[in-house]
Amino acid sequence: MYLPNGKEVIECDKYPNVYIIAETGDFCDEKGNLVGGNIDNGDKPGRAAYNNREDVVWITKTGMLYYANKTKSATTCIPLSEALRKGMTASAGYNRLVARAIKNKRREELKMKKKEESVGNINTFIFTRTAPKKKLEVINELSEEKLLSVKLSTIDKIVREVGYARYAHSPNKELYLEGSPGNNWNSDVESLAKHSRKLFIHFYLQYDNTDTTVSDYLWKFLEPGEYRGKHHYSDRYGNGQTTYFRYDNSDKAKVIRSILKTYVLRKYKDKL
Repeated sequence: MYLPNGKEVIECDKYPNVYIIAETGDFCDEKGNLVGGNIDNGDKPGRAAYNNREDVVWITKTGMLYYANKTKSATTCIPLSEALRKGMTASAGYNRLVARAIKNKRREELKMKKKEESVGNINTFIFTRTAPKKKLEVINELSEEKLLSVKLSTIDKIVREVGYARYAHSPNKELYLEGSPGNNWNSDVESLAKHSRKLFIHFYLQYDNTDTTVSDYLWKFLEPGEYRGKHHYSDRYGNGQTTYFRYDNSDKAKVIRSILKTYVLRKYKDKL
């Protein structure tokens, strides 16, 4: 059924007199008031699952104040956006909680900045004699900007040191990446390869109920801005078709993080 505010609610078969907001999965009563818990999270109705959440608040019976947590006077849970729309006032406790959250966020950002400054240039740090576990910690905490600063020469050295050679003493090597990083759409990065002194990146690409491997020069992938790849193929009727895949800076940073982690895990596998 639909409420006056336009939201669709569904009667819960498992719990009597309990409804579910179709859009979010939150449990509510017949008037749309949240009662606590979310069916998608495996919660039970009435569970205190909404305490200390940023998207919902608890309001008093008068509807004048809202709190971060359920109290004796604040027993009705509503979305924060609705409380703001109705012009309700935040309690002193709620304001203190928000101020504390902002302070903690700034403290974490400052801590992260100091860590990155202590690392210095990631292109040289990755090859230092720092403990492998410490290197992994640093790699996991690197910012997107820091990851995108990794140079082609750094990755070239990584492939040469820990890449797999099909033949003994061959300069051609291939490095399969940990975690198969991708663009969360239609492709993953399978591996890096060095052939004839040139570095290539291999993508696993899915399209039209099939898949294939596509390669490109690594330097193109590392160029500033979004990387856009394409693959030409013929459909079952012999008509030429083209499928596309893209990697924005966030996707590229994930790939580079995986390259650095793969290096540490392969290089120091006996020490981890």
